[in-house]
Amino acid sequence: MVADMSESGGPAGPAGLAITTAKLPPAPPRVIPKGLQGIAFFAARRRATEQLARRYGGAFRLDVPVFGRLVIVADPRLAKKVFTSTTDELGAIQPNLSRLLGSGSVFGLDGEEHRRRRKLLAHPFRAGNMRNYERIVEQETLREIADWPDGTAFPTLPAMKRITLNVILRAVFGAEGTTSTSCARSSCRGRSGVPVCRRCPCPTEPMAATPRGAG
Repeated sequence: MVADMSESGGPAGPAGLAITTAKLPPAPPRVIPKGLQGIAFFAARRRATEQLARRYGGAFRLDVPVFGRLVIVADPRLAKKVFTSTTDELGAIQPNLSRLLGSGSVFGLDGEEHRRRRKLLAHPFRAGNMRNYERIVEQETLREIADWPDGTAFPTLPAMKRITLNVILRAVFGAEGTTSTSCARSSCRGRSGVPVCRRCPCPTEPMAATPRGAG
């Protein structure tokens, strides 16, 4: 577990990083099949984690399909340590959102490459810059709705996607005019629907993390 991680004098890992050994928290008995643990975690995550937290404490292990070995953090104070840990102490969850968003997505990167990509995106999304995007949002919205029919029902989701993507292309990447429009149209046509969880947990709810050196 992150809070109990201690360094060992082992050999150097990839890129010269020292290998660390984690003192992992308790886990349910091995007699509980991996598939059953996965069903409990995905089908009734809140109830399952609450029951396991009462029995095993604020951090415990699970072995579930797809994600493999996980450390579940159910203590808000410990969750805060997870979010404030450095990338040398805690790595990104594997597998992660890169399978949906692509290998270059900032949500799927780790370590130095994650810091580099995040730095590229940090400036456009600073609070002081967001107000400058109001004009772009207004322009893209007015351009999109200019041809909407009156008195006729029609799907608006594709239009919302184009507005959003055009705003991102202009605000973040500086694309303008026909460039942003053609990119948005081709991208929206090439994307398929991705299911989204309507009830997303807040940071105080149980979190799943993969500690470095857990093996």
